[in-house]
Amino acid sequence: MTGQRSSRRTFLRSAAALATSAALFPRPAIAQFAPRVVVVGGGFAGASAARALRRIDPRIAVTLVEANQTFTACPFSNGVIAGLRDLKAQQFDYDKVAADGIAVAITAANAVEPATRTVSLGNGAQLTYDRLVLAPGIDMRWDALPGYTEAAAEQMPHAWKAGASTSRS
Repeated sequence: MTGQRSSRRTFLRSAAALATSAALFPRPAIAQFAPRVVVVGGGFAGASAARALRRIDPRIAVTLVEANQTFTACPFSNGVIAGLRDLKAQQFDYDKVAADGIAVAITAANAVEPATRTVSLGNGAQLTYDRLVLAPGIDMRWDALPGYTEAAAEQMPHAWKAGASTSRS
């Protein structure tokens, strides 16, 4: 356990030193104008990336594209399964993300066109971007696990995607 603490401390010290020294270097050319960044996926990775980009430079126009109104987190879902925690405690909307100055589009991202730097949305709109972050999350490939089908998941939930599977347990 002591070795893990030491490694974590060493890592955190190094990361802090790198972040401090990065502030001393000139910004790349992209920082000279207000770039548009589209982040597809509002889970832990996507929402964290969107918020970090805004903190780095508030001039960056960040749009978060997420198909669902509510994100249901997996960590601590064992408390829901055990009946010690309500599923609502695992669910988060995107109000705080929007409060950070991030545009939130609650719709699916249907296609990415790298040549034109556009993302086509489920509502028919298109977003243009200078930079794109893809963090769409996970889904089950039912054909990858012989014998484990969507019907089998009703009897033996997988809980890879929190929410319905967690509360079914």
